[in-house]
Amino acid sequence: MTASAVWLSSWLRGAAASDDVLEALAELAPDAPAVVSLQGDAPAPLPELLVALRAAGATSVWLLLPRPGRTIGWPPGAPDVPTPAVLLGRGELGVSLLRHAPSGWRLDPLPPAPLVGVQAQMLTPRAGARALADAVTSAAERLERLGLDRPATRPQPRSWERTLMRLPEALDAQFGGLLARLATLHDALDLAGDEDGAAVTAGEALARSAELQAVLGQVEDIIVGLVGGLNAPSGITAGDTRSATAADRPA
Repeated sequence: MTASAVWLSSWLRGAAASDDVLEALAELAPDAPAVVSLQGDAPAPLPELLVALRAAGATSVWLLLPRPGRTIGWPPGAPDVPTPAVLLGRGELGVSLLRHAPSGWRLDPLPPAPLVGVQAQMLTPRAGARALADAVTSAAERLERLGLDRPATRPQPRSWERTLMRLPEALDAQFGGLLARLATLHDALDLAGDEDGAAVTAGEALARSAELQAVLGQVEDIIVGLVGGLNAPSGITAGDTRSATAADRPA
């Protein structure tokens, strides 16, 4: 959902053409029809998604990457359990939720809910880079103390990296570069989490998995914060004054 959120955010800000956004959304869901379900209606052509967003008065785009124990931003009253999604806001309220389903893109209207949770996570690229450096340094120290790592036995997946290879040209270069680093790190952590490393006992495997999940959560928090930061007015400095360890909150 990350690339979808970036494209839609750029479109709402007038920094990406509708045709480019629709092409990107279709590419991001190659295994499903390029259609959208609107408010439970029959599937409609994908361009109707942009029409619906305009009709809803959407002015902001927020990425949601919920995980067990951490569902910040998931709107009350949203259908189904928390899953990766794009939250569309109007002013200070969330009004629509966009997700990918087997039948295509799905847009659900929401009871208006405050956006304060996701707004508090906003990060500028500079603040995000500091948070990433802190998270990686801390995780490396903890994993080194465990002494349970060894080279992977399989090639690194590139699912996150591939998804984020194509982004709007108007994006800030620092934002794009940091997002690419985060995608590569996410792929590496996914691979590490699929193996037991040098763990021999179940306890060692659990300890290693817990550390990897913790840093993976921090990486996703930074990604969420960066995408949310695209909603900030130009020149905002609020993200730069936040603690560099803002992404280090417990998973």
